[in-house]
Order: sequence, then C-alpha cells, then structure tokens
Amino acid sequence: MSYRRALLLRWSRRDRLAVLVVAVTVAFLTGTTLLLLAAGGQVAVAAADYGSAGTATFHDDPAAAREAAGPDAVVLPVANATVDGDPATLVGVPGDVALATERPFRPGDGTTSGELSAPTEVAVAGADGTVALTATPRDPRGSVLPPSWYVTDPGTVESVGATGAFVVRPGDAVPGVPLLGALAFFVRGTGEALRALAAVAGGAALLVGVTVFSVSRMSVRDRLPTIRIVRATGATPRTVVGLFTLRAGLLTATGIAIGYAVGVVVASGAVTAAVAVGLPTTLAVRVTGRAVDVFVPLYGSLLAVGAVAGVAAVRPAVRTAPGRLTDDVSPASTDRSTVVARLRPVVARLRTAFPPSPTRPWSPGALSPSLLRWRALVPTTAALSAFVAFVVVVAGLAGTAAPVVSASGVTVTEPGAAHPVASDVPEGYAEALRARGIDASAEILLFGVVDGRPLPARGAAFGPFANVTDAELLRGRPHETPAEATVGEDLARALGLDVGDRLTLGGSTRSALTRVRVVGVFDAPGPYDDQLLVSLPAARHLAEQDAGSVQFVRADRLPEAGGSGAARRTEVTRVSAPPTVVANGTFRVRVDVRNPGFDDEVRELTVRYRGQTRRSGFTVPRSRTRTLVFQFGTGNPGRGTVRVGNRTTTVEVLREDALVLSGLPSRAPPGSEPLLRVTNATGAPVAGAVVAVGNDTGGDTRRTDEAGFARVPLSGTGTRTVRAAAGGRTAETRVTVAEGVPRAPTVSLSVDPSSPSVLAVPEVRFALSNPWNRTLVRTVGLEGPGTDRRQSVRLAPGERVTVRADLSPRPPGTYTVRASLNGSVVAERRYRVTGDERVLSALASGGRTGTTGVGQAIEVAFGNLRVVVGALLGLAALMTVGGTTATFAGAVHARRRTIGIHRATGARPRDVLALVGRDAALVGAVASVLAVVLAQAGLLVLARLGFLAAFGVRLPPTLGPLALAGTVLGGVALTVLGAGLATVGLLLASPADLLDDRDGGPTGVTGADD
Repeated sequence: MSYRRALLLRWSRRDRLAVLVVAVTVAFLTGTTLLLLAAGGQVAVAAADYGSAGTATFHDDPAAAREAAGPDAVVLPVANATVDGDPATLVGVPGDVALATERPFRPGDGTTSGELSAPTEVAVAGADGTVALTATPRDPRGSVLPPSWYVTDPGTVESVGATGAFVVRPGDAVPGVPLLGALAFFVRGTGEALRALAAVAGGAALLVGVTVFSVSRMSVRDRLPTIRIVRATGATPRTVVGLFTLRAGLLTATGIAIGYAVGVVVASGAVTAAVAVGLPTTLAVRVTGRAVDVFVPLYGSLLAVGAVAGVAAVRPAVRTAPGRLTDDVSPASTDRSTVVARLRPVVARLRTAFPPSPTRPWSPGALSPSLLRWRALVPTTAALSAFVAFVVVVAGLAGTAAPVVSASGVTVTEPGAAHPVASDVPEGYAEALRARGIDASAEILLFGVVDGRPLPARGAAFGPFANVTDAELLRGRPHETPAEATVGEDLARALGLDVGDRLTLGGSTRSALTRVRVVGVFDAPGPYDDQLLVSLPAARHLAEQDAGSVQFVRADRLPEAGGSGAARRTEVTRVSAPPTVVANGTFRVRVDVRNPGFDDEVRELTVRYRGQTRRSGFTVPRSRTRTLVFQFGTGNPGRGTVRVGNRTTTVEVLREDALVLSGLPSRAPPGSEPLLRVTNATGAPVAGAVVAVGNDTGGDTRRTDEAGFARVPLSGTGTRTVRAAAGGRTAETRVTVAEGVPRAPTVSLSVDPSSPSVLAVPEVRFALSNPWNRTLVRTVGLEGPGTDRRQSVRLAPGERVTVRADLSPRPPGTYTVRASLNGSVVAERRYRVTGDERVLSALASGGRTGTTGVGQAIEVAFGNLRVVVGALLGLAALMTVGGTTATFAGAVHARRRTIGIHRATGARPRDVLALVGRDAALVGAVASVLAVVLAQAGLLVLARLGFLAAFGVRLPPTLGPLALAGTVLGGVALTVLGAGLATVGLLLASPADLLDDRDGGPTGVTGADD
C-alpha cells in the first residue's frame, strides 16, 4: 500500500472518534434545522388565512408621496385638522381606488365617519382653510381606516391643507407596513429565530474545527516516522500538507454524511415519540427545498473548517527538517514540554504549601486529577461552550412565546378556541376579577411588521397591564386615545422611537391601517419591554374585535370557586316555557346549563313550579351547553312561575276553550280589512267564531274559517273594539283606525333570555306577520351587540316569519337591540346582562395557567413548543456527549498502561470508573465555568451585531443565576457521561492487553503514557 493511500484511508481509533464528533455535531445542526423549518412551516400554515393585502408607507410631504408612488400605488392625502373644534384626521380616498385588500376602502358619497349614527353637518378646519361638510355614518367594519377618521375625496383634503400622505402598494413591498400583518410577522419572526440559531451553529462549527485539529495533530504525531521517511525520500511539504488536508476533509465528509442521516432520524423520531405519548403536535419533519438551501452552505462551511484544521495540524511538521522529526519530539510536543517545564515549579510550590490532607480536602493537591491530565480541558471547554450557547438561545426562543404571548400569570380564553386571535371573551371578565381585588388585564394580541421587522404589539389599558407585568413608566404618560401608544424601552431603542414620534401600524388579522403617536416609554421585565401598547379601541380596529370583547384576560391569579365547587362552576343561561298553557294539563320546561370550564362537571338541578319540584343529576361536558327538559302539571287557570335558582319565567294558564286573539295590527287605515286569528289555549284554530267590531253583533260581522282566520272590516276613524265569540266564550282586543296609517306588517321583538348572564349567548327574535290582503316586501334589519343583520323578507297575506340572530356575550350592563323595516326602526328592546359570583366561579374553573395567550397559538402553530425545545436540547446534549467522549477517549487511551496497572493490582472496573469520573468532574467543572464565560461573551457580541432576536423580541444573551448554576451542573454531568463512555471500552479489555504498548495504529507508534 502506498504511503498516500495509507495516510488517507487507514484510520486509527482517534480518527474514528473524530468522525463521531463531526457526526453528532452535524446531527445536531441537521435536526435543529429540520425542526425549526417544520415549526416555521406550521406557523405559515396557521397564518395562511392572513396573507398579504398590500403595504402602506407614510410620507410627511404629500409631494414626496406622489413622487414615490409607482403606477400600481394609491396615494391617500392626510390632513391633521379639527372638526367642530376637536382634533381629527381627514383622509382623501380616490373614488376609483382598487386595492387587493380583504376589506377594500369604501369612501361612499361625500365625507364619512365610523363614529356617527346619523348625517351631521361639520366644520373641518385645516392649515389652509375651513370647509363645511355633511358627514354620514360609515360602517367601521367595512373600512381599512380607523372609525374616528373622516374619509372624503382627495380634493377636500388638499383644500384644508394636506400634512402628509399614505402610499399604499399591492403585495408585500419592503419598506412598508403590511395592511394584514399576521403572516408576515410569523414568517419574518421564524426567519429571525433561524438566523439566531445559525449564529450559534458557528460555535458548533468551531467545535468541529477544534476536534478535527486536535485529532489531526495527534495523527500527525503518530505518523511522524512515516512523514520523516516520506520527506527524506523526496516528498515536498506541499504534498504532505495536501495529503493531510485531504485526509481531514475525508474525515469531516464522512462525519457529515453519518450526521445527516442521524439528524433526520432523530428529528422525525422526536415527533413520533411526542405523538406516541399523547403530546399534541402538527409538526411534519421532512427535507424540503428550503432545508437544502440551508444544508448546502452549512455542510460546505463545516467541510472547509475540517480541511483548514488539517492544514493547521500538519504545518509544524512540514516546517521542520526531516532529521529533527522523531517519535518523541515534535514542534508541538516541544512547545508543550516547555510550558509544562515552566509550570512544574509553580505546581510544586503550591503542593508544598497546601499538601492534600483530611483537614484540607480542598487544597490544590486534592483538586488535581489523579489519573487523567488537564490536556482534555481545551476540547472539553469547546464542546461545552457550544452547548451553553445553544441552551441560552433555546431558552430565549422559548421565552419569545411571551412577546407573542405572555408566559406569566393565568389567562382566561374562550373555551374551544384553537388560536388566541380566534378567542372572544367579554371584557367584563377583567372587571369582575378586579372587583375582587385581583389584578387583571383585558388584552388583544397584534402581529405587525414595520419596515421588515416583526413588531409585537397588544391592545391593553396601561394601568391593568402594568399591574400584571410590573411595568413602570419611564417618561411621558400612558396612552389614552386610539391615536396614542406607549412603547417598551427596548423596542423604542430598536426602532429609534421616543415620546412625540409617530408610527404607522397595519392590521393584524384583518386589513387595516392607523397611525399612532408615542406618548410614553415604559420599562418591563423580560420580553414585555419589546412590545408596543395601544388602546383597546385601536386594537379592535386592527384585529376586528367586537366592541366590549377582547381575546383573553390575563391575571395574577384566579378566584377560588365558592360554594359546593362543581355546583357553582356551571351556569344556568336560559329557562324557557310556553307563554300560555292549558289548565289541568302538562307542559315542558327547558333549562340550558353552560359549563365554561375545561373539565366535565357533575351537577344537580332543582326546578319548581306551583308547589311542584323536579330534581335531576347530570353531567355537563367541558366547554359545552346542555339542555334539560322537565315536565310539570299546569294546574288551575291563572298565572304560574317557573323558578330555577334565581331565574324565573311566567306561564299563563288558561281554560282549554278560552279564546286567544292574535295577528290584528294596533293601527290601521279606514276601509281596510286586516286579518285576525282566533285560537284556543292550546293554539288550535277556532272555526266559526263570530267576529264583530264594537257592540254590533248583528251588523257587518264575520266568521272565522277552518284555520281560525277572519277579515275585520274597519270604517271611520277612532279606536275600535274587536270581539270574538264562540261556545259561550268571548275575547276582545282594540285597534286604532286613522288616516295615513301605512299597511305595515305587525311585529314583535324579544330577547331570550331576557336577562342573560355574561356566560349566555342571547338570541334576538323579530317576528313579522302580514295581516293585509296584499303581499308585503320589506328589508329587515337587526342591530345589537355582536350582530348587524340585513335580509329581505317577502310576506304573503296572512303569512308569519321570524328572523333570529345570536347576540355576543357582554360584560354586565344594559344593552339595546333594534329592529328596522326598510331602514326605519320599528321596534326596540333593552335587556340587562347580569354578573354575579357564578361568573367568578366560571373564571376559577376556566382559567389556564402556564402558557398563556399566544402560548396556545405556539402550541398549535408550532405543533407543540415542548416537542421542539425538548428535541433540540436532546440533540445538543447528544452533540456534547459525543464531543466529550471523543476528547476523553484520547485522554483515557493515553493512560491505558496506568489503568492496566490499577487493574493488575486488584482495582475493580468500577474503581477505575470512579477515578475517571472524579477526574472528569474536575475537568468538567472548570470547563463548564470557562464555557459559560466564553459562550456568554460570544452571545453578547452576536447581540450587539443584531443576530439574537426572534419575533421582534431581543433574546437575552445571558442566563439568570439559577439557570447558570443548572447549566454548569449539566455541563459537568455531560462531561462525566462522556468520560464514562470513553472508559467502558478499556474496562472490557484484560489487564494484560492494557499493559501491551501496542496502540493498534497503522504506523506502530506506541501509546505510552505521557
């Protein structure tokens, strides 16, 4: 075999260990990349419904805005004006604007505002003049612009004096602010996380270089006889350098190939294991084109590092004359021997001054390794430095759930909401908690991007927010209006903001645009310092949240559920019974029970009516409503009350043959013949009943048909009494006859339940009937909390239709529901939402601790943050154990004869293992401390360069005292584990084999103790 082939292909045990170190390092980098790309892919999928709808850029000079606008851009001039003396923003929107937005601009006719309820004459005054305008209402949910802004044509804005302009472009151009920022926020935030980990991967590449250099230097030392012979027979230094460079590159390439396979398997196995143990995850680990784009430069740089390490290791040997290269002396060993010779007198004096003794167990002598040598310190420090740096960054990445989320305290969200931005809870929850002396903050999460930088923001009142986060105002004042914002000090520093500066914000989960002025800067612990706070009205505009509702309520604690526990955690939200029933019969009562908690609840319910009691035990599933039905006897004619706890409903008990009149309008024009229906108490039609107007039963009377209907002739004007008689029973009603009364349908408006709790979802019912002898077509409108419904209704003569809509849960208070026909309000109903101790019990059972807010989003979008972090830490530990194993394998192998002597003189394998473990703990303790210092110094440099950030939040480059202590202990444990694994192979050999000088290497160089 030629010397070239021998040097390239014959690998010793040390070489195979070098391949192992490269393999575990590459496995770590590969698995990390695949998991993060999978997590980023899940985030993109979760935010896919919020794609780009265009970007906006604000210019202080309208002329500059027009110059910067391209052919596809739209220029919206802005004027800071006053409307009737109050500050206001006036925006000009061209009538032919056409933007690819989810909710396009709708300027309408003339000037509009989302805060008006009726057309209003306003005086708009600007820097260049004053104009009188008629402002009309604008639907705030149909506009990209804030409700408080006045939208008009560009000419009007120019006439009062434009003070700036927005340039709105389609797509996701940068710089600019996306009108719909959720997707851009998560995509760019994931990119920042990948960049941070890529920076730390440089430390892993350094580990590869240190290891390959160390192994190559030992290989050069082992092969000094071969190098001497090759050099003496005419091989040039360039040839030797090339061979060792190629050899180091081959070792590195082999490690890369093995590490790639291991990394893919481990990453996929972590997800599979998570699924097997029941952890929720949606991660799909696979090698994609984006992964290849990361792997090619990564593996290429590692290969280059390995080759350079080979060159650095062999250069001293080729720069020395062949005659000076001996088995025992090399330039490196000579330098090391010189250093050791200089240190020996110092160590001797220390040992003389502090000899090891039982009374001084911590003397320098006691802290010296007894079997191994300190030469393992440098490679061990390199391995642990990469591990510590990665732990710091991963801990920071886990903490960035808090900017997008808040990881402290407890949170109340809507049961069953898969994502916090899809959650909707009453703002009154926070009020109920504060009433009990519990700090609580109602909040809305916002995901924005400013000039390509993710901007974490949230809607919250500063006082409650500060109470649950310990934030302190540094300068300025808290935000109060939708046009104001308070900014965290770190974010202000990153964006160059201060009190008085203005900032353009885009929508989060809807297309929107606004502009706020910074009025205060605050300091808050952790990632809260990287956030922007706006008012809840501004946040509702950017996130399309209904008035009175928020996404979640954050508190420092939750109240204890009072009473009998489960019996007080559920809530009776509705009790319904027929308004009229037949005497001496039966009827049914329906009771809806809501369980807002996250556990099934067992409950007993008691329903009472006229001395009758019904009890039922049942289970209400978590986050569900259950309906129970109870049957009662009606009793004698009269009025009865159904009672369930503090909720009641009234039932009118009638004789079966009692007559009931319905359908007749309260007002009618003269000469009309509205329709009347006659039924009995059961609702069955009464045929043949005599219907008369006034007391004249022998005049113009009518009889009801088989369905109980009859036309009532009305003449003259005034109030008329309409009577119906059948079977000896009579009933009457009144109607006003007047000129000009339109033929409109009869209507009734009701809210069920009429007095809901904050947990109930009330239903509004608008019943219409057509009593006239002609078909009616009307546009029906229903307006109330959480609903604004419009639909066309066609009513044939005698037809009855009921329009229904659900109202949103609301905090305690009084609310109004209106019904309109063709735009005119015809009915109005007020209802009161109640709040009592059961609300607090519901909060106590429904609150979540730990991951909060977007923490739930991270669990869904990232598959499960614990899966990612756990897998990454496992890969980092694997890399570190592999590096320390390779390091100590060389150190232990160098002491194989000493170990053989110990074994031959009676030492048991566990005794030798204990000696190695003690020495490894000493080396690992010093290496861990040095690794913490080096890792944090390197991370501080990366932080200064802007590499340590994720989701717009600056990652802390340091750990707290407890975390540092845990990291040092973890480093020592990994070092001892690596040393133990490196020793096992020698312990399996016999003492005779250990005392043999042969190293087993390809050159026959001895492995005597050094």
